[in-house]
Amino acid sequence: MPFRRRSTTNRRQRGQSTVELALMLLPLLMLSLLAVDGGGLFLAWIGMNGVSREAANFAAVHPTAWGTPGDATAQARYASIIRNGAAADRCALADPAATPVPMFPTGTTVGAAGTVNLAVAQTRCRYTFITPLINQMSGGGIWLTTTTSIPIRAGTIAGVPVSSSIPIPSSTPTPVPTTTPTPSTSPTPSPTPACDPVPEFVNKVLRGNAAAVWAAARFTGSVSFSPDNINAFPTTSLVGGQSLVAGAVVPCTSNITLTKN
Repeated sequence: MPFRRRSTTNRRQRGQSTVELALMLLPLLMLSLLAVDGGGLFLAWIGMNGVSREAANFAAVHPTAWGTPGDATAQARYASIIRNGAAADRCALADPAATPVPMFPTGTTVGAAGTVNLAVAQTRCRYTFITPLINQMSGGGIWLTTTTSIPIRAGTIAGVPVSSSIPIPSSTPTPVPTTTPTPSTSPTPSPTPACDPVPEFVNKVLRGNAAAVWAAARFTGSVSFSPDNINAFPTTSLVGGQSLVAGAVVPCTSNITLTKN
């Protein structure tokens, strides 16, 4: 009889331990799932902030792409930055059919002295949880909205007029012929268009500001970059070399190539 009493007691203790373990497993499982989904939500929020920052930076360098006539290639690139970022972070855009566009609250020109014109990128997406129960309890996910503003760094400078052509000087008056034979005159050379010497770009100018500096020096030629890839040579990188010597006097129609620092 004593042996049977101990056996019954042992079985009761084992049963009690099993029940206690089962009761503890459920909250532990819920905590684990909350930790996983909470971490995923936090990473998605950080990722979408990075997406809006990259999109705003792109819009700041291409502010006129959404004007007239616009630049379809730049518009498609901007939309792909936001859509690819949202897909990577498991965050569905609020309106997948709409094409994302930036905002320019104060215009698309570079800010004049004392002012800053901004390119604003905003993303709004819905993060869905991995755990079906948590996703259902949250109403199908949580909305994430991120907004980034970056100063416009390319285009015309506000308050500075842009000339559409080089001014042509007025012709000199024709002398009145006299009775004596007039010696033939040599042709008057056409005046050289006035523009500044080649600016100093190396270690002083960002790629995003190079075109504005070249235009401010009154050159009509183009500015090209090497490498021309925006990822390899970002707009926030300093220029490390230039094809024309700084301070040189060259024709106003000259082109210049800038290399990465």
